[in-house]
Amino acid sequence: MIKNIKISNKEVGLNQKIFISAELGTTCNGDFETAKKLIKAAKDAGMDAAKFQILSPEEKFADKTITYTYKRNNGEEITENLYEMLHKYVMAKEEWIELKKYAGELGIIIFATPDYMGGVDLMEELDMPAYKISTWDATYYPFVKKIAALNKPVVLDFGASDEKEIARVIEVFKQAGNDQLILLHCYHTNDYKEMNIRTVEYLREHFGCLSGFSASEADNDIDYLSLGYNPVYIEKRLTLDQNDPNHHHSQALE
Repeated sequence: MIKNIKISNKEVGLNQKIFISAELGTTCNGDFETAKKLIKAAKDAGMDAAKFQILSPEEKFADKTITYTYKRNNGEEITENLYEMLHKYVMAKEEWIELKKYAGELGIIIFATPDYMGGVDLMEELDMPAYKISTWDATYYPFVKKIAALNKPVVLDFGASDEKEIARVIEVFKQAGNDQLILLHCYHTNDYKEMNIRTVEYLREHFGCLSGFSASEADNDIDYLSLGYNPVYIEKRLTLDQNDPNHHHSQALE
């Protein structure tokens, strides 16, 4: 039997209301005041959590010339230096302390996806109640082991991972004695035939863990479709303005 887990004061499980998390990591634009407004928007919308990203391009990239291409809401294709782009989203420790305090005052959970070892240490200093591990870090095993050993709830994003990689990550958590896992289906495609929403159900039944869905677009149709496969957790990117030209706003719920 798959057991329920608790993220802060919220019980998450198959017999509970779906835990809804606002993804704010990029749509806050790395700006403290915008981050506060998004936390308030998530609370007002009845969401359970505000999830951010804790980044360090300095530690992440040996090659600082890598570029990233994406489309804005008007269809314009933009290519940016990834190292420089991610620097925009870095916030100071003092700002994270204030954001956590503000979320607590509003009564909404706040946690994050760290992308480097020091980010885990920072989250522990902030006493954040849960972690998310990105699919891009699922094979960074020293990092995964460090988070698993904390014995906190962890949302594992497997959008770009195969079954062997998923099994290996789960084994790391088993060895650490941490069974507080939610496996998240997040497709990385625009082709409906490749989205395979039944993956939400498959992850739960095949690996014996709670499972959920991470939405990639602003539209809600796929989110609603996922409900047929009993997700316990849904993540939705949130923005204050879909016309904001920065990264991910056109793909976010306004």
